[in-house]
Amino acid sequence: TRAREQASGLVDELRNMGANVVQCPTIRVEDLIEYSICDNAIDNINFFDWIVFTSTNGVEKFWQQLQKHGKDSRALSNAKVAAIGPATQIALQNRGIVADFVPTSSVSEDVARGLIAQGATGHRVLVVRALESREVLERDLRAAGNTVEVAPVYQTVSDSSNAERVREMLRDGEVDWISFTSSSTVKNFVDAIGIETISSTRSGFRVAVIGPITEATARENNLIPDVVAANADVKSLAHAIANEP
Repeated sequence: TRAREQASGLVDELRNMGANVVQCPTIRVEDLIEYSICDNAIDNINFFDWIVFTSTNGVEKFWQQLQKHGKDSRALSNAKVAAIGPATQIALQNRGIVADFVPTSSVSEDVARGLIAQGATGHRVLVVRALESREVLERDLRAAGNTVEVAPVYQTVSDSSNAERVREMLRDGEVDWISFTSSSTVKNFVDAIGIETISSTRSGFRVAVIGPITEATARENNLIPDVVAANADVKSLAHAIANEP
């Protein structure tokens, strides 16, 4: 159910384990209408002590704007950089940035605690993220005395492009597992497939999720997970599915 732009890693992991993967993207990544907030942050990039990248999409879109300003990775030299998740860390490495902090957990509360433990108190912090996102990270960082600015660089919208096929497969009992990588994938899946179809076929498939936040959303939508990945990354999710009897 992950966005098609992000799904390749999980798809490859599952296929390498022998799975037949059907993609049913429920979200799509799109550019913003305007980037004035991000552009202003880039113009004042030297003022930030920390720059936090929350996703690979955030890295990609931020770099697009950075290049439009005639800048490259050297523009971030005055700040420490945090990467949420190993994929985000790699995306930064591919652009010449070695993250100063990569939290072991991608949950916002844990990320904030980790940054504060790294000395992010009383500093100026830039958070690069989606237009709509949980605001827990920013809240907790501000509570620690930081001045936090948010630079939205992309948005996610609903995608139901393969919903009809998946709906038929569920009815025919052809789906063994459904994986969810975020709360938005859960919500949009329910909207696209329909509560009635999900309820009538629920006994025929199992559910795998990344992290406690996605788990909570799945439970709220009557999709109680059968497995929760030990770590909030696609490799851990794939292995969680493969290791279930």
